[in-house]
Formats: sequence, C-alpha cells, structure tokens
Amino acid sequence: MWLAERRLRRIAADGSVATVRVRIGQPRTRSEDCVCAVELDSGCGPTSRHEIHGVDAWQAIVLAMGFARVMLQAQLRQGHRLLWPDDDEPYALDDLFPSAK
Repeated sequence: MWLAERRLRRIAADGSVATVRVRIGQPRTRSEDCVCAVELDSGCGPTSRHEIHGVDAWQAIVLAMGFARVMLQAQLRQGHRLLWPDDDEPYALDDLFPSAK
C-alpha cells in the first residue's frame, strides 16, 4: 500500500519523454525497526525499489522522502529535466521536498 505518489514528466538528455512516478510506502514494523518502501518508476528500464529503515514510522517516512529526493537528483545529474505532468513548467525538487524554515 502506498502512502503517497507523485507523477512528473521527465525529458531525458536524448529528448525522449516519459512519466516518472515516485511512491512512498506506508511504514511497516519489522522486528525492532520500521520500514518504508521507496519506488521510482522512471518510465524506461526497470522500476527502482528500495526499503528504507528507521527506528519508528516517523523516521522511516522522513528518511524515505530524503532517499526519493536523492533518486530524483540522480536523474537531474544525468541531464534529464523534470516538468509538471500537465505542462512544460520546470519542476524544482524544492517544490517536491520543501524544507522547514
């Protein structure tokens, strides 16, 4: 079960366009810690899925969100651009992962 999902458009360095789906799973208790799944479906190639562990559900969610940001930053470092799904407006990672001020 997914806690949250965001869809973006990605324009690759070669000009190809794909829908990117980022998902954060609901935290699950496992032994003495908590786990959240993080999934990035970049629209090409296999879906990347990871389990992020925290001491409790709060930490697992926070760490999972941070890991999702790192995964998207890797896309940007490869020369891809992220856009809002319905138009050509750039999608900044700070919009997806705002920091408290």
